[in-house]
Amino acid sequence: MNYYVAAAALRALSAHSALRRTYRWVGNRRRSFRVAIPKTRWIWEQVTTEGVDTKGHTLLELGTGWIHGGSLYSALLVDAAIIAFDVWDCRSLYCTKNEIARVAEAIQGAEGHSASDKKRASERAAAALRAKTFPELYDVLNIKYLVDESGLPPIPEASVDLIYSQDVLEHVNRSDFIFAIEAWKRVLKPSGRFLALVGLDDHLAHYDSSKSMKEYLYHSELLWKHLLNNRLQYINRLTATEIVDLFQRNGFDIEDVGVERCSVELARVRPCYKWQAQEDLEATCLKLYARAGTVNRCNGSQLRTTK
Repeated sequence: MNYYVAAAALRALSAHSALRRTYRWVGNRRRSFRVAIPKTRWIWEQVTTEGVDTKGHTLLELGTGWIHGGSLYSALLVDAAIIAFDVWDCRSLYCTKNEIARVAEAIQGAEGHSASDKKRASERAAAALRAKTFPELYDVLNIKYLVDESGLPPIPEASVDLIYSQDVLEHVNRSDFIFAIEAWKRVLKPSGRFLALVGLDDHLAHYDSSKSMKEYLYHSELLWKHLLNNRLQYINRLTATEIVDLFQRNGFDIEDVGVERCSVELARVRPCYKWQAQEDLEATCLKLYARAGTVNRCNGSQLRTTK
């Protein structure tokens, strides 16, 4: 699809609450959503490294999408309780069960899993695939699903051991970002950890392979705000450095950060973005490791390039 056609369609669907509900209703019935298995495995690796994979621990997934993509690997392997949170109900049971089967198959063929791990994953996947409803599936996987349009998880303070998100933080409204960070820190236990993969690319470019992953840099603020951005796939265009600094200034210590990059035609970058450092202009994905109030290990200006 053409970049501008996609933008026009999404803005049209964003125009009224009834249209937005229709978009979500259709999405809940799609059958083509896919889990990024390396990403969901990364979450599981962090959960086990942190030692919060047993009963009595609680994990919080911010932004589940249609298939609970960040949680499936962990849900098949660990005994911790998982809270799956989103701002609206957007769940496809068919796709979720399909992806559970894919993740379970990946676990069987992956290194680093014991025979008992593989047996547990296989048994849980089989039980989940027999589920006829989401409540039945959640009973098998020890997941609690919560929705709140405010974007703030309605859960008790200091009740979560680890928070994680994939391709979610770029959708948090710029004006609400500080309040969201404060809410996330409030529900974390002391020294609890926050992990995030943040998409810094232009999401409209996903519809048009001819466009740059940072295509929005080539548009004026006026054009982006009034013709291209939309409520359904809103992106806040915060830079990697801004996100890291916001976490750091609001009670989190940064353990590590990494960015993926793409090439950018600097001559085409619009004046409203030229204040950004080149590393931020080129950043397409931020990998953030933060902890609630421990020992600071790096500052926001140190953006390590990752593959």
